[in-house]
Amino acid sequence: MRRVVVAAVTSVAMYGSEIWWRGQKDRLEKVQLSLNSQARAITGLLRSTPRAFLRAESCLPTAQDLLDHRQKRFAVRALNANEDHPTHQLLPANFRHGELYRHEGATGQLSSIGWMRAEKTHRSFGSRLAQQIVRHVSYDTEYGFELPRKVDWPAASPVIRTQSYSQTPQRMQPDNPQQLTLFVSIAKDVSFGLGVAWKEQYAWKTKTSSLGNHITTADAALFAIGMGVKNLNSILARTDHCRAEIATESRAALTAIRGSEQRALPIATGIKRHAQSIEDAGGRLVLTWLSHREDVEGYKIARATAQRAAKQQPKEMRSASLSYVKQAIKERWKPITKINRHLKDAKKSVAARYLQLKSGHAVIGAHLLRIGKAQDAQCWWCGENSQTIAHLLLKCRKWRRQRDSMLQKLRERKVAISGRQQQADLRTLFSAEAITEVLQFIDNTEVGKKLTGDANKNDSWDIERLDRSADEEERMLRDRRGWGER
Repeated sequence: MRRVVVAAVTSVAMYGSEIWWRGQKDRLEKVQLSLNSQARAITGLLRSTPRAFLRAESCLPTAQDLLDHRQKRFAVRALNANEDHPTHQLLPANFRHGELYRHEGATGQLSSIGWMRAEKTHRSFGSRLAQQIVRHVSYDTEYGFELPRKVDWPAASPVIRTQSYSQTPQRMQPDNPQQLTLFVSIAKDVSFGLGVAWKEQYAWKTKTSSLGNHITTADAALFAIGMGVKNLNSILARTDHCRAEIATESRAALTAIRGSEQRALPIATGIKRHAQSIEDAGGRLVLTWLSHREDVEGYKIARATAQRAAKQQPKEMRSASLSYVKQAIKERWKPITKINRHLKDAKKSVAARYLQLKSGHAVIGAHLLRIGKAQDAQCWWCGENSQTIAHLLLKCRKWRRQRDSMLQKLRERKVAISGRQQQADLRTLFSAEAITEVLQFIDNTEVGKKLTGDANKNDSWDIERLDRSADEEERMLRDRRGWGER
């Protein structure tokens, strides 16, 4: 069942790319039909099952959700492209650089603010892409985005240590005369607060700043390191140290500094350039990942400083970072529910019968009579007048022993079933708390199947034929005749 789910999502996502480029309504409808077909393949539900139940139990997105997600991903690719790339230039300039773009004396391409209206359908391709971001990502439109740029990395770069330490190294003790250690930390409240702490002349010194909220924690940690490196030359001059080490709690920030891609955030480039200036002056800088622990006094002071700064309004970096946009889009896509793990691990036939019974569209007398596939609703197991779901699960004499075992296990797990065992108890039986016991009951019985055997061979039911339209039947018969002639 797990492999069927992966194959379904992959095939539909590939088909969704065609919709994105053609943008035709009938293509969207075809993808939704394909999704419905995939959902039935995953769940084993009948064709008559309501679409809302089918979508909920298969946990597949709708065609419109898939289209929107692909558009958002393409919009992010356009944002991330080089500034001279045609796709990037299609995006409105004041969307990329912020609404203040036209007020800063820029004389580039004209921009519109139509992309800000979520209810409007835009004719411009770039405006439609921008609208996908605005609809699903919260950010300050006045300041736009902080995007990676082409950079020429300096020849020298700081030494970066990302190994784990079981305790604080001796060299990082605040009173070590051989080197100066700066501890950087971040906190989030009204804004992202940055804190840097170091010991100078037997007293702790600190520096703070506050950033906007539309960045990731890794971005904030990167700015905290940058703030420490930027002030390091003057600190070293006062303390007569030649060697400095900056301790951070963020390994992701150090990975971003270590990178050598052709495009990077300006803050990462600035850190390397300041490190090179320290090297040129005869000093040495080391960046170290050290997880936060209560016994590290420097982290305590830096964290308290960052928490105070986080309560203030942001003073810099009010633009949204690209990593923040990617994270926000990923989080919006993540809430798609997953198939219950017990249902996913069950036999396909058992899981299919469970879902059919839960939906009310199953191979039972009452449903077959309702859709005109049977002359009456009589139970073929015990002869009762009406074979309903409640009858099969709670009253049918044929499965008394298996039912007693199921109800005993439910009582042990304190899942209550009333003494009368009526229709209202079905909600409890099909709840997540009772799913393992009900699946076991279905596996041990023939509930949800038509009576078969030598005496009833001519009356046996084929679930696939029950769920197949007359046109499909005729087509399959023609195919079989064709193969026979060959």
